Amino acid sequence: MSFDTSQCVSVGRTIYVDNNLTGDCLSGNYNVSTRLCNGNEGIKFDNVKKAVVNATAGTTIYIRAGTYNDYFLEFPRSGEAGMPIKVEGYLDEEVIFNPGSISRTIFDFSDEIGSLNTSNTPGIAGFGYYEFRKFKATNAKYLWYFSYPGAVGEPKPNHIAIEDIEASYILTPLRTERGGVNNLTLRRVDFHNSNPHEVQFGENLDAVN
Repeated sequence: MSFDTSQCVSVGRTIYVDNNLTGDCLSGNYNVSTRLCNGNEGIKFDNVKKAVVNATAGTTIYIRAGTYNDYFLEFPRSGEAGMPIKVEGYLDEEVIFNPGSISRTIFDFSDEIGSLNTSNTPGIAGFGYYEFRKFKATNAKYLWYFSYPGAVGEPKPNHIAIEDIEASYILTPLRTERGGVNNLTLRRVDFHNSNPHEVQFGENLDAVN
């Protein structure tokens, strides 16, 4: 699998995602008010996958109102302490992830992601500092899946913050196994109508707040 990362943004920049307008605003000409490519407020992609692939440490991904069918979203780069990668619904707009099948994972932090690593970092084993806020999700297998082999204390996905999220009719919104994740924070989450588990922790989870 390969991705075009030629449009990668610099540290601290904002990426907008808006499927109200087909096509991307790649010259920084996105207009937040009109939701068209006739402004100067940043770049815009029409799906979340493009934004995730192009995010670097310090990037905030703002998702505009709409229903998004993206799934198997894998970050090829890590955030850093003080410069997390953020994925947020924009202001109070309703953002819904609906991949359309309970066989699909939305955010995938499993060991397979190492093949997407485009930097000199040690793959997903050492990736961390991601924040997820203010969106809804439905009709999927997992909303977040953390699966990376390793004992307690060994490198694994780390420093994950999940806040103000509603998930329904997802097999298991949050699943960790085989080493999973280190330093996971959940705040104001509403996981309901899931079967069989809202949250399922496997072995070797180092810390949950």
